[in-house]
Amino acid sequence: MELMDKNFYINLQTAGASFENLLLTADTGQLKRLWQWTGSGFATVSLVRHSTGYEWVRVAPSAGADWQLPDGAEPGADAVLIALNGRRVESDPFTSPHLAVVAEIEYPSQRLRVKWELWIYPDAPGLRTQLHAQALEGYGAVTAGREESSAAVERIPATMEGTVRHAVGYYNHTQKRNTPETELLREETWAASDRDAAEVVECDWASLFGLRQGEEALYLVKESNKCVNQTGYDTGSFETAATGVTVTGWGLAPGDVLPERYRSGWATWCIASHGNEDEE
Repeated sequence: MELMDKNFYINLQTAGASFENLLLTADTGQLKRLWQWTGSGFATVSLVRHSTGYEWVRVAPSAGADWQLPDGAEPGADAVLIALNGRRVESDPFTSPHLAVVAEIEYPSQRLRVKWELWIYPDAPGLRTQLHAQALEGYGAVTAGREESSAAVERIPATMEGTVRHAVGYYNHTQKRNTPETELLREETWAASDRDAAEVVECDWASLFGLRQGEEALYLVKESNKCVNQTGYDTGSFETAATGVTVTGWGLAPGDVLPERYRSGWATWCIASHGNEDEE
C-alpha cells in the first residue's frame, strides 16, 4: 500500500499530529518532534522547544528506527507500515484529553509485528512513546536461544558536545528509608568535559536522565519499576554516545512475545525544559 494513503492530520487544542511526505510530526504547542519513515521504522530527525526555538537534533539518525526489536536486533529494511492513524482521546478516566498516534509495522524476515504508540498532550513540555510486540509464525525459530537483551526503545540523535548529564533514581523500601540518614533519591551530575562526548557512557540505576546545554534541558523518563537498589524486569539503562542518547529495556524478553496478541513494553517520556535546576 502507498504510504501516501496513510497521510493524516489531527489536532486537539494546541496539540497536533500529521504524516505527510514520509514525515511524522507531533506538536504539543510547547514541543515539536519529527520522525522520518526510513523503511525500517520511524527515526527522529528534529526536536524543538517552541519558546526558544532550540533544536536538539543536529545530526542525521544513526539507525533506521528509534527502537530495536526485543531480541536486540535492528529492525529490518523490509518493514511494512501496515497501519498509521491518529485519534483524539477525550473520555479516558485515567488521563487527560490527548492525541494518540499508532503505527503498526510488520517485519517479515524477523517474524514480528510492532505497534508504536505516541501520546501528545496539549501544551505539555513532553511526549510519551511506547512499544508493543506480537509474534508472527516462525518467530520462535528466529529468536531461539536469545534471552533478555535490554534493546533500545528510544533513541534521540541529540548533540552531546558540551552537555551536562543529570541522572536521578529512587530507592525502594521507603518505609525503612524515611530517615535523615537514608536518602530516598540518588542524583548524579557530570559534565561532558569529565568524560569524552564520543565515549559510550551507561547509567543503569536511574529512572530519569537529562542533558543540559546552556539554558536548555532534555530529559528522558522511563515508566518502569526500576529502583536504584533493585532493578525491575528488563528496565535497561540510559546510554550516551557521539550518536546521541538511547533508552534501553523493552520489559519484554524474546520469549515473552506472544502470537495471539500484542504485549506492551515500558513507556518513555521525552521532556524539554529550561536548563535551570530550580525550575526542574
